[in-house]
Amino acid sequence: MSGTSELPEGFLIRLADVKPQPVAWLWPERIPLGFLTLIAGDPGVGKSWLTHDLAARITTGAARPGTTAYAPCGDVLIASAEDSPETVIRPRIDALGGDPTRVRLVSPLVKEDGPERALSLSQDLPHIAAALHMTEARLLIFDTLDSFLPPGTDMYRSNEVRAVLLPLVRLAGTAGTSIVGVMHLNKDSDKTALHRVLGSIALVGVVRSVLTVTMTETDGVRRVDHIKTNLGRLAPPLSFRVVEVDGTPRTVWSQAPDGIPQKAPARGRPPVERNEAKRFLQDFLGTILRPKAIVQAEATNRGLDHTTLKRAFDDLRGEEVTQIDEPTGERIVFWRLPAAGVAA
Repeated sequence: MSGTSELPEGFLIRLADVKPQPVAWLWPERIPLGFLTLIAGDPGVGKSWLTHDLAARITTGAARPGTTAYAPCGDVLIASAEDSPETVIRPRIDALGGDPTRVRLVSPLVKEDGPERALSLSQDLPHIAAALHMTEARLLIFDTLDSFLPPGTDMYRSNEVRAVLLPLVRLAGTAGTSIVGVMHLNKDSDKTALHRVLGSIALVGVVRSVLTVTMTETDGVRRVDHIKTNLGRLAPPLSFRVVEVDGTPRTVWSQAPDGIPQKAPARGRPPVERNEAKRFLQDFLGTILRPKAIVQAEATNRGLDHTTLKRAFDDLRGEEVTQIDEPTGERIVFWRLPAAGVAA
């Protein structure tokens, strides 16, 4: 065909030339090797404890929770923006029976030629790749994942989230490492757990496995549910609690009742969420006349539900205007705020 340019090398790959490979698992059925996994939950439910328990098991070759199968030893890298190495991470790894010589901490701050800056998943990806190559780590934990997004990244914009995470996904595959990102859930109790992961739904779409950690009605017992997988079947739910044995904390695992809790317990709509919706309307809408459908779509992308959005719109005394689209005759509803409803 005339005018057709030559294709770049490797642009097309014959499927017959692709060698099928079985999925390898760090935690059977739950955390695959060579892929990105999310562990999500509300603050304080034990997400970090779970990752530290898993890290300790990997450093000694202990069986993974829910199975008695032998598991090989490996090194672990931890990038934590929230937990102190001296007062939290090292004492936990020791208490859980891990080998601290096989755990390395990735500094949340980087200092090269200039002043210190926060570790960035995009800017420092070559350093992260070099660390994986040097240690041959089986597990890399980012706690929390959003703490290491490049400055200015909008977690609720799919294109920005994918631009940062897809290179990280490729690195996991190249290194054969399980990369686990810890994430919080948003406050919308009306959504399924999968849609409560903070940020754009693209975040959930990029990862191959998602686990949630929730508190149960039984004091001190946490439930771990497998709510998404692209690599097999969903693993059965587990539960764990932390007990003291001779003054040392230990994790006790057990099977949990079947059935995945898709919604958080009803707890009412907190005022802070409506305030977030107000700020969104002030920033995104202002006094500009915008189609209501577009405003709602952007709000959904930012984790805001339509009921809260409408209440915030009413609180700001927003104006709803209906116009007729002349070419089609379609009635289109527009929203705008009065000048007094826009932040100075």
